[in-house]
Amino acid sequence: MAYRTMIPRGALAAALLAAGCSAAPAPEPARDAATDLDEAAPADAQPVVDARVETDVWLTVRPRNVDLALVERAPATFARVSLPTGVQPAFPWMNREGRGYVSCLDGRFYTVDAYGRATEIERLAGDVAAPSDAPPNAFIELTPGEPTSLVPGGALVIRDGTYRRAALPTLLANGRAVTRWSGESLWATGAGLYTTLGPRWLRLDRAGSPVTDATALVAGPMVGATREAWVLRADHTLHRLRVTARGDGADVVWSDPVPGLDLGAVRTVGALGTHRYIARELDLLRVDERGFVERARVPGMYAGPVALSTAGRWLWLAWAGAGDSAIARFDGERVEVLARGLTATSIRLAADGARGDAALVVANGAVHRLVADVSPMVTGFADGVVVTEARLALQVDPPAPVAVTDITFTLDGARVEQVRTPPYRWGDGGALYRAFPTLAFGSHTVEAVITYDGAPELRVQRTFQYLSPLGRVPTFQGDVSALYEAACARCHSTGIARDLRGYQRMADMAPIVAGVVVSRRMPPDLTLDTPSIQIFSAWVAGGAPER
Repeated sequence: MAYRTMIPRGALAAALLAAGCSAAPAPEPARDAATDLDEAAPADAQPVVDARVETDVWLTVRPRNVDLALVERAPATFARVSLPTGVQPAFPWMNREGRGYVSCLDGRFYTVDAYGRATEIERLAGDVAAPSDAPPNAFIELTPGEPTSLVPGGALVIRDGTYRRAALPTLLANGRAVTRWSGESLWATGAGLYTTLGPRWLRLDRAGSPVTDATALVAGPMVGATREAWVLRADHTLHRLRVTARGDGADVVWSDPVPGLDLGAVRTVGALGTHRYIARELDLLRVDERGFVERARVPGMYAGPVALSTAGRWLWLAWAGAGDSAIARFDGERVEVLARGLTATSIRLAADGARGDAALVVANGAVHRLVADVSPMVTGFADGVVVTEARLALQVDPPAPVAVTDITFTLDGARVEQVRTPPYRWGDGGALYRAFPTLAFGSHTVEAVITYDGAPELRVQRTFQYLSPLGRVPTFQGDVSALYEAACARCHSTGIARDLRGYQRMADMAPIVAGVVVSRRMPPDLTLDTPSIQIFSAWVAGGAPER
C-alpha cells in the first residue's frame, strides 16, 4: 500500500486496533451527467462532519510489532435522487446488497443505484393493473434479492428489472408490515395478524377479535416452540405477543411489552441485536433480552425518533421537529449525526441491511440518498503524532487472543485499566473512548502490556503530543465565556442548575464542566461542534486561565 503524508485535521483520538481492519473505498465509476444527482445539496438538509471524529490516530497491533498510523474517515454525503418532475416518493427500501427501491404515490417504482441514479422499473404488460393513487404500504423481501411491494389488494414482486403480481395467499391482501423469525413470518394485514407458525396459516386474535390496525412489527426472541413479537397499533399502543405452536394450532398470549411501565404514545419501534427500541415523543427507550429498560442516550437528540431502521450493526434514526431535525446512526454506545436541518416533520427511512453505511430518506416530497462512508483510509505511519482532543481510544486485538491472560493499559506510566476478557477495550465500562479533560499539554506515552499464558509478554508503546487546537492555551475571557453564553447560560445562571456565572465559579468547576462537555452529556438539548468541545478541554488542560 502506498502512503501519503497528511496533516491531521479536526479532532484526533488515539486507538489501539488490529491490523487489516481498514479498507479504502473503491473508485467511483464515471457518471452520466444526464442521470446524475443534483449538483447542489438539498436546501433543507446538509451533511454534518463536525459531529464526528474526522481523523483518528490508530495504534495497530500485529504479531510482534506495532505501527502508529494516521487514518482519515470520509465524511457523510447527502444528495437528492433525481426522480421525474412531479413524482412523489412514498416508501423507500434497501435490500441486503445495498440496492435501493422507491415506490411512488402514482404507482411507479424506481430502483436507486449506489450513486443515487433512479431508474424506473418496467411493467409486464397485462400482468399489473394501471397505477392508482393508493400508496403502497411496505416493502418486504420474500426471496433474497427479490423485493416485494405490499399494495392494496395484493403485492408486486420485482425481478430482473420488471415487476409482476406476487403469489400471496388471499388472506394477506392489503398487507401492511411483516417481520420474521427463523423460517417463519408474522404478517400485519387489513384482516388481522397472520403467521406461518405450524403447518398452516394462523390468525392471531386478541380477546377474540382480529387485530386489523397493526402499523409496525418487531420480532423478538425464540425459546423452544415459543415465538415473541411486538405489535404497534394505530392508536400508538405497543403490545407483546407470544405464540407457542401446539399441533396444528397455537397458544396466543398478549401482554404489555414492559410490565409495570406506562409507555404512553409510542411513535415507532425497532430492534438491534438482542435489544428492542421504543421511540416515544420525548425519548428513546432500550429494552434488553431480560426486559431491563433504560433510556438510550443519543447525544444531540432532543426528541424521540420519528423513524427507525436497522442495518448491519447500526440502528438508523431520524428525529424531526420545528426547532431542528437530524438523521443519525447509533450502535448502542456512540452516535454519528450524519445530516441535520431537515424541515420535514414526517420522515421515512430505509437503511442498507448489509453494512449499514447508506440509507434512503423520503422527506418533503423528495427522496435522498445518505451515505456514511466511514471506511478508514490509512494515510501514513509515524510516531510522535499531534493530538488536539484529550479523548483517547485504545483497543487491542492481540495476535493470539485465546492465550491472553490480561492486557494492562498505561498512560504516562500510570495504569488506567486492566482487562482480562475480550473485548480488550480501554474506557469506562468497556467503552471505546475515555475523555481526559485534565490531560496536560505536551508529550505523552500510551502503552499496552499483553500477558500470555506460558509465553513472553508483548509490550506496545507509542508517544503523542497533546496540543491546543488554537495553537495556544485558551482563556476564559477570550474563548470560554462566549461558549458559556451560547451553550450554558440559559440553565446555569437562572437557578435551574448550578450557577456558573463568572470566571471563578467556572474555574472551580472546570474539570467537571470539561468532562461532561467532552462526553457530550452537556448541553443536553444540543450538540456542540468539535472545535468548541476542544476549547473547553484545552482550557482546563492549560490550567483554566482567566486572561
